[in-house]
Amino acid sequence: MAPTIQIRNLTLGEGRPKICIPLTDTTAELLCSAAKDLNCPDCPCDLVEWRADFFEALPEAATDKSASGRFLDALAGLRNSLGDLPLLFTIRTKAEGGEIAMETDAYVHANLAAIESGCIDLVDVELSRGEDAVQTIVNAAHRAGV
Repeated sequence: MAPTIQIRNLTLGEGRPKICIPLTDTTAELLCSAAKDLNCPDCPCDLVEWRADFFEALPEAATDKSASGRFLDALAGLRNSLGDLPLLFTIRTKAEGGEIAMETDAYVHANLAAIESGCIDLVDVELSRGEDAVQTIVNAAHRAGV
């Protein structure tokens, strides 16, 4: 029997394949509006991925801790709008086909901020960032229960 993983009300590893819908909105208002549309009984998704590389405030939040307020507010609003739907946090950099070019330190900082917010359930980590960066993010996620 394959192992299962419980994330909020979702069990991975059993039953039908799960559907994940990505959100690529650029502002908190658009992000939360889209999330509210997904938090309904008729929605076909099982979990939501926030592709934060599309978010307009990510660059400043990733480099300046004092500027991370808009990013963290958007993340909290998203968590609230999703209710009990699991949330996967992803920053896909240009090197991996995403929307933003980021130095590794900024990438790690933004991921750690998302993990420490307590708003996410899963984090997607780019292995190409290097072993130290990956281990830093994975360790923080495990400490936070993500």
